[in-house]
Amino acid sequence: MAPIFNLANETLLTIEDLDKEEEIRKAVNACCQKFIKQFESSGHTISELATDLIKDESTIIVHSYSSTVLDALIFAKKAGKKFDIICTESRPMNEGVYLAEKLGKKGIKVTLIVDSAVFSFVPDAQIVFVGSDALSSYGLVNKIGTLGLAIAARELKTDFYALCSSAKILPAGYKIKLNDVKDPKEILSGTIETVTPINLYYDLTPLPNLNGIITEKGIINPHEMEQHIKRLRIHQKLSD
Repeated sequence: MAPIFNLANETLLTIEDLDKEEEIRKAVNACCQKFIKQFESSGHTISELATDLIKDESTIIVHSYSSTVLDALIFAKKAGKKFDIICTESRPMNEGVYLAEKLGKKGIKVTLIVDSAVFSFVPDAQIVFVGSDALSSYGLVNKIGTLGLAIAARELKTDFYALCSSAKILPAGYKIKLNDVKDPKEILSGTIETVTPINLYYDLTPLPNLNGIITEKGIINPHEMEQHIKRLRIHQKLSD
């Protein structure tokens, strides 16, 4: 998880020049407290910034489950914004169904669709919001299908934004690996001769496919984000 990596990285950088045990203990505690405070407070600012991008009577596409996206949409509704949601089911674990249920219980109008149908709905949407499992110079790590949705949104001139706490932004020296294949039984219960099911949970969307990344520090365009990532330090013990 990107936040855990960043907490470890920040802690190691903070204590690398300390020698006394008590100093190290205090520094580690301070890093943890700062991390918790930042992580808990970032959502509100992200919600405000996302709400400013929503025009009344607009249609918003969301993909997979993201607590940050959920909180932002609930915040927008409370702020008086009027909008409809198109939500993908997000197979194979159907996290999107869970998100749709949460939104529906808050009185937000949701249309739940199968993943492959989303491309037919992009032309009718004004904006796409997705969460982020991690973000690096390689791109946005999110639920499988995000890359295709981002490309479609770019070609059809529909704005595409990732909602991402800075705690999930990884330094340039950290290499992301996405070849973790999940249980094939989640997509094919039996076996078929000469058929090999490959079950991937995540894909990588290059940053230029995004209009921007909404963080607690502001809405950052892809080029600015790439420059920001280059400036992030990584401790030598965590570097590839």
